[in-house]
Amino acid sequence: MSAKAGQLGQKIKLLRQRKKITQEKLARILNINRTTLANWENGRAEPDTEQLRKIALYFNITLDELLDMPETTVLYSRTGTDRAVGQLRESAEQEWSSFLLFARETGLGPQTLREIIEWQISTSLNICQYINKTKAGGNK
Repeated sequence: MSAKAGQLGQKIKLLRQRKKITQEKLARILNINRTTLANWENGRAEPDTEQLRKIALYFNITLDELLDMPETTVLYSRTGTDRAVGQLRESAEQEWSSFLLFARETGLGPQTLREIIEWQISTSLNICQYINKTKAGGNK
């Protein structure tokens, strides 16, 4: 086991634990075996470039952050509004992961996926506009 593999594996494990998901769930999301993920986390193997990209995408971090992030670094602070935003972000990430699993399992085509994603983005933007309007006192 190289020191590099061990450090990367610990980072993957830390990110997974922070999201409070099991090895089994992350393995399904990444479309790999649980034992492969366990080998990464234990430093017995390393993910390839494509898997590194998927990991970074899932955890919403850059590849640089994944490869260079100190294990004790807090990904983002959580106080007051930051905590609420963080919780909303985590919830959205979990929903997105569930959607990706659903899409993979049902074999949805690219056009259908695009339409669903466009609808979700539109809905999210409408919610944000409503919240901003409410904060500004436009909806009393």
